[in-house]
Amino acid sequence: QGSSGLSEEEIEKMRKEDLKELFTFLTGSIAYAEEFFGLKPGTAVRNVYLLYSVEENAYVQAHDAKTIVVRDALLKAPVCKEKVLQHEAVHAIDFTLGIAKHNAWTAHFSNSLSDNKEFLVAVNEEQCLAQEGGFGGHAQDDEMEFLASFVNSLQHPQWENWILHGYNGPGNSEEFRAWYRSTLKILQAALRDKIPTRAPILRSIQDKIDFLTKTV
Repeated sequence: QGSSGLSEEEIEKMRKEDLKELFTFLTGSIAYAEEFFGLKPGTAVRNVYLLYSVEENAYVQAHDAKTIVVRDALLKAPVCKEKVLQHEAVHAIDFTLGIAKHNAWTAHFSNSLSDNKEFLVAVNEEQCLAQEGGFGGHAQDDEMEFLASFVNSLQHPQWENWILHGYNGPGNSEEFRAWYRSTLKILQAALRDKIPTRAPILRSIQDKIDFLTKTV
């Protein structure tokens, strides 16, 4: 039986340092999402819990929307963990601001579900962020999941290339880009008066509307 040569105190110190580094990563990823909406970190998410589990996911607590629970199996999975955390952070932000319950957003989700379900599937992280290790997403479930995945799609590292060409098949169609532009405009309206006018997400939305206006 081997030995590390370290005392119990030294081993415990290493564990604490590892946990500190881990929680810095978790809270930093979540803070990034809050700042994207122009919010001060801690506004929508106040607590992050680590749960030991074989399931690879994270979620907002049902009884406390300001708490995100991360299952440790997710941290070992070969996926883009930041986007999973930011997806959940958008849910917490939504609970704080009520974005997905905006009448136009709810109606747009219903129209997408009945007339263009392929669009909802396409903005899921496992589709639009496939080459970046995108994981999960179920935008077709409800307007809240649609919001979280769509916001993640806005931050695609190669957004222009993705929106024009996609990753599978001949590329994203003109119909897809037109629907995406409509979604941007509706999200823009849903965010109006809810977040600071200088919030990065508003600049991102307008830039993408301008780009798509030239290409659709």
